[in-house]
Amino acid sequence: MEMVTPEEIAENVTRELLGASTGKDIVSALDASTMGPSYRAGYLRESALRMMSALEEETNTSSVAFEMLGPPRLSKLLFEAHLLGPCRKEFWWRA
Repeated sequence: MEMVTPEEIAENVTRELLGASTGKDIVSALDASTMGPSYRAGYLRESALRMMSALEEETNTSSVAFEMLGPPRLSKLLFEAHLLGPCRKEFWWRA
């Protein structure tokens, strides 16, 4: 098992305070490597939703989720909830 000594922590803190790069600044690295939302993406979302609704009507099927959506197993859970949807009307009194 790996450990970190108080001396190593103090050394990294001193380097950070002096402005030297320690390579341990994870929050800054994540912030620099991710993208935020854009106006264009919000505008294109409406078009994508219209096309998806038209495709659902054309094929007479409903879309739930595809592949790896969000946290692990989210698409699986969404699909299971979709399958249980019709049952809720039938068994509402058992809850």
